[in-house]
Amino acid sequence: MPQKAPQNAPKPFDWAWLDWPDIRAMLAAQHPRIVLTIGYGNAAAPERLDSPAVLRGIAQGFGASKIVDCRAQPGGARIRAGWSQGLVKEALDGGPEYQWKGDVLGGKDRHRGRGCTPEGLKWVDAAAKESTVMLLCACVDRHTCHLHRLVATDLLDPEKRASMGLSGPAPVFMHLHLDGSFTDGPSMLAATDEDLPYRATNLQATPEHRARAEKWRDIYTEGEAELPDE
Repeated sequence: MPQKAPQNAPKPFDWAWLDWPDIRAMLAAQHPRIVLTIGYGNAAAPERLDSPAVLRGIAQGFGASKIVDCRAQPGGARIRAGWSQGLVKEALDGGPEYQWKGDVLGGKDRHRGRGCTPEGLKWVDAAAKESTVMLLCACVDRHTCHLHRLVATDLLDPEKRASMGLSGPAPVFMHLHLDGSFTDGPSMLAATDEDLPYRATNLQATPEHRARAEKWRDIYTEGEAELPDE
């Protein structure tokens, strides 16, 4: 039986507070192509993204060309209302591109998919060489999410990369937390391999950006294709 959403759950970080042009410029200078991971939060999660339109705005803000759905059953009965595969695809009409890869990048599921496979990992590695991509899952608990424990760690580990015949540098990973912070790939690897706390860095959100949030909020609500630069 589906769990009920907790009462008085905290409001997610308002991504409209961020200075997206500055963030894109910073990433372009340091890491032109990144693998972003994010969980929108199931009904029982303490933090949740409001809607796929917000997800779209975040992906566009980071310059992602694709949102890759890594849920094994994106249309299953346990999916949180508003986040079915059809509604996510509808929200992304016009970009970024939606792709479902839950058959090769999903968590283990007895009904559908094979879990995270070498085929799926090789696909992520190749996609990351071309553009920034965002991997989507329902999990917000980074300690158990398969995007960390299987996808990121395997693609960052030199021995596992070699075993899959992957050459060249590993993708740059960045996990986005719903409180407006992120964890980089090396910290993810240390946390999963050595059971260390996740080290998170806050994305810059200044009072000036917060003052502009009201101007941007309608864009998130309507799911427009472009975020304003001012």
